[in-house]
Amino acid sequence: MEDLSDREMERYLQENLACKCFCDMHLGEKAPDHSYFGDFRKRLGTERLMDIFSQVRNSLRGMGLMREIFTFVDASQLISKLTTWDDGDRAIKQGLEQFNNETAGKVAATSARVTDAQGFRHVCPNGGGVYADKGYSLNPAKTALQRKGCHDATIKKNDLKEKNRDKDRWLSEIRAPYERVFARRNKKIRYRGLMKVQFQVGIRALVFNLKRLMTLGVDRITLCHT
Repeated sequence: MEDLSDREMERYLQENLACKCFCDMHLGEKAPDHSYFGDFRKRLGTERLMDIFSQVRNSLRGMGLMREIFTFVDASQLISKLTTWDDGDRAIKQGLEQFNNETAGKVAATSARVTDAQGFRHVCPNGGGVYADKGYSLNPAKTALQRKGCHDATIKKNDLKEKNRDKDRWLSEIRAPYERVFARRNKKIRYRGLMKVQFQVGIRALVFNLKRLMTLGVDRITLCHT
């Protein structure tokens, strides 16, 4: 959430009293070496992280805080700080706070070669209406929607026979507030490599949902330890 490198995290945890308190450390306790955080990511792994994310999501559903009735889907191009970074270009600070009253249901990172329609299967909900832009109006996204029994509320491309401009204008108005949220999210990532990026976007979504629980005053969720 603070966009810290591992070395910055070591120093932040050593010097910031609020961070020490949050991590249940004593005031005089020494912060872990920066290598600890990288080792922890390797031990946890992407699959285990996403399993935790799914368990938190299931807890949200069990408490009635998440329903797959209306799902808004969009994709963002992520840029690695290791290859492109302009010190004068500051990412918009609102980040996850822009979601306000929402929760993150699913998140996935794919190669830039994967189209929106191809990557949709990773985040397709189990039913309900799916609102998405033109990139999701083609196969294989259409197939995934049908397989999961979802209502197709995607905006159609101009060359499709089922194109209804009046309907699509209405869908665009429905999507507009959420699309602005996606557009304002921080697109800079710290790592290079698909697995590392998946870990970063996964843990960002997990932390967002946990923050959302705190906002709602929920102080306990159930996780299955494996």
